[in-house]
Amino acid sequence: MAELSTIYAKNKEIDLTAVSETDKAVHQYVFSENKNIQKEGRFPVYLALSELRRGLFNWYDFGSDAGILEIGGGYGALTGLFCERAAEVVVTERSLYRAQIMQKRYEDRDNLSIYVGDILDMAFEKKFDYIILTGILERAGKGSFDKEPYASYLRSLQQFLKPGGILLAAVDNRYGLRYFAGMKNIHTGKVFDSIRKYPEGNRGAHSFTRREIDDIWEQAGFDATKVYYPLPDYRLPQLIYTDAYLPENNLRERLIPYYPDHVSVLFNENLLYDDLVANEVFPFFANSFLVEAVYQASGSKEAAAGALGKVVYAAVSTDRGEERSFATVIYENDTVAKLPLYKEGTQSIQRLAAHVQDLAAHGLDVVPQTVKNGSITMPRVHLPMLSNYIKEIIAQKPEQVQEIVEKLWQNILRSSEEVDASKNMLLTQDTRHLPWGPILQKVYIELIPLNCFYQNGGFVYFDQEFVRENYPAKYALFRAVHYIYCFTERAEQYIPLGYFLEKYELGALWRIFRQEEDRFLSAVRRHEAHKAFYGWAYPDGARMQRNVDRLNSAAPSVKVFQMEAPQKEDSAERPADAAAGAKPYHIGYVPGVFDLFHVGHLNLIRRSKQRCEHLIVGVLTDELVEHFKHKRPHIPYEQRAAVVAAIREVDEVVAVDFHNTKKIDAWNLYHFDCHFSGNDHGPDWDRDLAQLRAVGSNMEFFEYTQGISSTQIKKQLGTQP
Repeated sequence: MAELSTIYAKNKEIDLTAVSETDKAVHQYVFSENKNIQKEGRFPVYLALSELRRGLFNWYDFGSDAGILEIGGGYGALTGLFCERAAEVVVTERSLYRAQIMQKRYEDRDNLSIYVGDILDMAFEKKFDYIILTGILERAGKGSFDKEPYASYLRSLQQFLKPGGILLAAVDNRYGLRYFAGMKNIHTGKVFDSIRKYPEGNRGAHSFTRREIDDIWEQAGFDATKVYYPLPDYRLPQLIYTDAYLPENNLRERLIPYYPDHVSVLFNENLLYDDLVANEVFPFFANSFLVEAVYQASGSKEAAAGALGKVVYAAVSTDRGEERSFATVIYENDTVAKLPLYKEGTQSIQRLAAHVQDLAAHGLDVVPQTVKNGSITMPRVHLPMLSNYIKEIIAQKPEQVQEIVEKLWQNILRSSEEVDASKNMLLTQDTRHLPWGPILQKVYIELIPLNCFYQNGGFVYFDQEFVRENYPAKYALFRAVHYIYCFTERAEQYIPLGYFLEKYELGALWRIFRQEEDRFLSAVRRHEAHKAFYGWAYPDGARMQRNVDRLNSAAPSVKVFQMEAPQKEDSAERPADAAAGAKPYHIGYVPGVFDLFHVGHLNLIRRSKQRCEHLIVGVLTDELVEHFKHKRPHIPYEQRAAVVAAIREVDEVVAVDFHNTKKIDAWNLYHFDCHFSGNDHGPDWDRDLAQLRAVGSNMEFFEYTQGISSTQIKKQLGTQP
């Protein structure tokens, strides 16, 4: 069983009795029967217990005979992984309370020893193959801006390494992109703090820049270093890049950023990664670094570098459960491996290989692969991803994108045999009349641009893990089209979605497929099991817009956007269906200028609120009004928004500008269930309605209040002819 020792717990600076609220919360989970953290909203507690933490190292090959020294093990978030992968694990932890938690978590591990105290007070008979520092180095210099204290600390650890041993240190980048996006500093809790060089102090924790990493490790005397870039960060990583393999322009399709506190976030960092890569500045803005360094390697500098890891890229799906969690790893020698992260994943590897063989037998081009020792190996393919190629050509060659989608459709139809329409697994009594198209024995739902390479007009497929039996072929086509529009900027501008909806008769099926896709993603990513994480993921678009509006406005009334919860409506004033809790929509959206606010505006807002639980009101900016009406409104935007926000039926106020003036663009931001409007809708309302219904939303129109309008008021005031 795991051993715990306090023989080194003599340092006067160490308070063995100190216990934080996080300590108590983690202790309660570990020492009780309740191990379910899916609803745990306290980020430090979640971080201590989440299996997603393993993604930092579960792709790394330590070697089964390795000895690992983990410094500052905390609650043991990574310790269990090290015990699984290495022969011997020694962990140091300054807190006795946390060490006891760690011992309880891994009490059945006979290769684990835990020592309470400061590592610099300790001595061990053996030296280690690896030393692990996860978030420890930032505090080693007690907040100093000088590099030497950190280099000195690293030098002091070299005594514990074997010749040729490896030190792995995960640290934050003080210029990480998420800090520019408005996330509060992880150490100080203040916005833009590290970017401003901690004007009020850094609370004893100093993060580093990419250049400082090189300088510190060189000063420390390591023979060679290699820097990895875990994304979104080292705490809950999904993707691992290196200087030899930097991100391509498909990062938005693969990365789920997260923000434990959305209050101050201005934009989703995913929006900028493509530009950072194109301008060759990604390493400067990476949120975290994982530094690998070798000490006392024999031979030349080149030989020392050869002792470092051979991985140049890794993608980990730690969130998918033991049977479906894999690491996709690319090595320096241009080979790719698909590795199960748990022993239970071996059967899934076999199924994945069988899927690729089946597609090849049906005439589709696939990346060749070999199954050996429970993993898949294949050559690295130096071709553009089809999803990236589409992004490159859609503006100039939209007709070629249409041809690509047609080829994808033909490949879907070729991939399996057709079965009788009655076997359709999505068919219901109410949907028998819909144009389902061919029903296939097997639908490979990843025959989409993200899972294939483009080669001279043809496609080469890989990673075909997911199959649905007796499904409509159009579901795979829906996924291909849907994700083109999700991740290709301005795709609607170059090819209206309606083109594909009409050509392939997808319009009537779109909502059904969207619901099916939501179920699929929820199951494969285990949304319920990781409910807390997904609560922090994908920052709310409306909140970010409000934050930007505050910065754009110099008017004191900007504080109105920090609205308190709306008052409850009196049941006597609500319609019968609403009083019974049966409002037809959850989120409603109504935009307008709301200049010279009058009772007609109030009626529109009240009618909208009667139809939904949460009402978002969009107020057009001065610039947008001037663009469309060729004159600025009488009341400036900040004041118009303040008036609207003061109405009790309004739950949220957002700015309507050039990026969200189209109804489908607004839906992409706010995901409303219904768009409300007066009955003087424009000529394109039928197109707008089709687009919204295609994504599961709706439009409703209200009669305008007779005898009152902003135009009439202006005439009465003599301000308008």
